Amino acid sequence: MIFRYPTVDKLARAKAETLADLPHVDLKRAHQLIDGAKESVASLNDEGSAMAIGAITDEIRDLDRRIDDGKDRLKKLLEGDQRVALLDSITGIGVWSAIALVLEIGDVSRFATVRSLIAFAGLDPRTSVSGDGVVKHGISHRGNANIRATLFMVAMVAKVHNPVIAAFYLRLTSGDKPKPGMVALTACMAKILRIAYALLCSGRTFDAAHEENRAASAAATRQTGRSASTTVTPAPQQEPAPTLEAQLDAPITKKEARRRRELAARNAAAPGSGPCEVKPQAGTGASAPVVSRSQPAAKRPLRRT
Repeated sequence: MIFRYPTVDKLARAKAETLADLPHVDLKRAHQLIDGAKESVASLNDEGSAMAIGAITDEIRDLDRRIDDGKDRLKKLLEGDQRVALLDSITGIGVWSAIALVLEIGDVSRFATVRSLIAFAGLDPRTSVSGDGVVKHGISHRGNANIRATLFMVAMVAKVHNPVIAAFYLRLTSGDKPKPGMVALTACMAKILRIAYALLCSGRTFDAAHEENRAASAAATRQTGRSASTTVTPAPQQEPAPTLEAQLDAPITKKEARRRRELAARNAAAPGSGPCEVKPQAGTGASAPVVSRSQPAAKRPLRRT
């Protein structure tokens, strides 16, 4: 429109039907533009201003053509890149958005964790800690602004058409403490970047039911663990202890055999190994004490009573 009507004087003399043929201009909008041009009193209407505005418009249109040509060349260059295909599988991300993210992120292996990638994009939270508590200031904005600009448009589409992002956005903006729309949209941008990091690291395409399947698998694992813990397992049967004869008949080393022979010889040579000759007294009902003496006991003098 500016190229055809560089001054308001020329715009005021235009026909609404001709103006409505331009992109993004309907008949109602054309009448509004013409009426506004007729009421304008501070615009430049000379031919020099028209030439300057026309030259600037030519430069802008030339830049648009060069940008479109560069996009087409990049699409042909990266059309077989697996990373672009993985990101393009996310609902809400188009081919050009996937290419832009791949070019800005580069090799994902240089980010040890997803938090590193989020900080690189400037989407990490910024807080101040003092004695009174923690104050949150939103995201840091210290990272790559191109990634944030790409993710903003992606999040605008994903919060409507992507079921995972739509449910996340609805959860943030509803409830007892709903988040403002822009805060929730920024959180969606970080979530999309997390999903992109997971896809680039795993090499898998986007699956909207991944979180539901993972939750169901975790619940099944917990249920299996509880069932296994409640099952009573029989106690293992202990083998009977070996008898003394079995221990004696068990094979032993030469050192242990020599030790046993020496111990038997010392017991045989020790005093008191002979049989007991003391007999129990008749009528007492008591058995004789076990006394072993090698020699007869010394006679003790009788005590007079």
